[in-house]
Amino acid sequence: MLRKQVRLLLTVVLFTLGAKSVMAGTVLAGFATSDITPPLNLEMAGFGPFLERKATGVHDPLLAHAMVMELDGVRVAVVDCDVAAVTAGFTQKVRQAVESSTGIPGNRVLISATHTHSGPAIPHWVGWGAQDPDYLKGLPQKVADAIIAAANKLQPVRIYYGEVPVQEIGENREYDNGPVDTKLRVLKFVQGDKLAGFIVNYSVHNVILSEQMHEYSADLTGVALEKIVQENPGSVGIYLQGSCGDINPRPAHQINNQPPEKCLNLLDQLSDSFAAYVRQALASASPLDVQQMNMESQNITLPEVPTDKALALRTMLMADDLLKHGGLPPRAERSLLWTRDTCRLALDRFNRQPLDGRETEIQAFRIQDVLILTDPGELFISFANQIAQSLPKWKVWVAGYADDYVGYIPSADRYDTKDDQYRYAAYFTPLMNGEFRYREDVGDVLVHDMIALAQKTAAR
Repeated sequence: MLRKQVRLLLTVVLFTLGAKSVMAGTVLAGFATSDITPPLNLEMAGFGPFLERKATGVHDPLLAHAMVMELDGVRVAVVDCDVAAVTAGFTQKVRQAVESSTGIPGNRVLISATHTHSGPAIPHWVGWGAQDPDYLKGLPQKVADAIIAAANKLQPVRIYYGEVPVQEIGENREYDNGPVDTKLRVLKFVQGDKLAGFIVNYSVHNVILSEQMHEYSADLTGVALEKIVQENPGSVGIYLQGSCGDINPRPAHQINNQPPEKCLNLLDQLSDSFAAYVRQALASASPLDVQQMNMESQNITLPEVPTDKALALRTMLMADDLLKHGGLPPRAERSLLWTRDTCRLALDRFNRQPLDGRETEIQAFRIQDVLILTDPGELFISFANQIAQSLPKWKVWVAGYADDYVGYIPSADRYDTKDDQYRYAAYFTPLMNGEFRYREDVGDVLVHDMIALAQKTAAR
């Protein structure tokens, strides 16, 4: 009798140890979405100052696509939002809601924007789409709901990694025959025999639907990924926008201010091509044996150059005086409104410290030998290539528009005014964001910080 009891006890112990060994190292993941489509008649962000481009319809719904992943008790979350950009304040609200409901620490929650120009304004961009306070009040919880739902769907998954060469999707809009993103990258998550979800990384502006369009849309990448989801019912596709500061859809010269019919035809064509690359990457993906997974966040400061305060004041007063006289052509009036309001923000900027820097956040998300590095701006593609080349042992993704919005991070030569050009990315957009312009070496500073965080994360 004693032997039987001992044998039974050993069996229970061995079974328990065996169960633990099965669970240890098992990757769990859950996916979910949340509809974040605004009400109609709100302004959409992008394309030009004071266009008052209000939505009259919905071409395709705007969504938040979320994944929660767990390994050895550590959980992280990734969510994309079909909006032009997010802000640090918005990110903080989402993280607080997620942490209070799931326990996932805020610094392990990655929140990105797909950068569609046919969605609502989240940051305060002067003239580039008015914010709607009622919509913004409820939006953080809607995004958090997607993450919370994903956390409640954790199941064992098998992970696969794939990448494919890409042609004829992006075109450099800053440099003739300049660099583009030549590779599309995917992570595939399989539960049982079904595709549970996938994450895609590529660099291309979501601007096919022009300023003449008045329908909400996730644009190129959102429409393309939805085609994959329709072929795999129940799956969720997440898009981590890349470094598309200087990359438009191809052909770039046929994007701006095109009539709706032409926009929709090009959207159909390019989204089919983009979806084909995603299918190819998913189909050819190889198993990824995930033994290590973690996420790190770091606060950084991007160097700025304070503007001439007296010049900003004179310009603001001059623009305001001209506006008071009235009788101006619409285009001139919009330009003066933009000048007045941006100068006012520049003067307000002198009340925030530090004057010579913009504080923001970067993240690094490691999944075995995959490193997803985030930045909060519109990075030129050459910087992303530089980061990847500096980390040759890793499968590097650079994902922009994450956790905050700091505007364009252009190459140093875009600050050169010897040819009398006042370049949009270097000088125009900082004013729209209420910031001073960046120092010429801002890209180098950001690259250095991102590589340092990558190495720190990889070493853990």
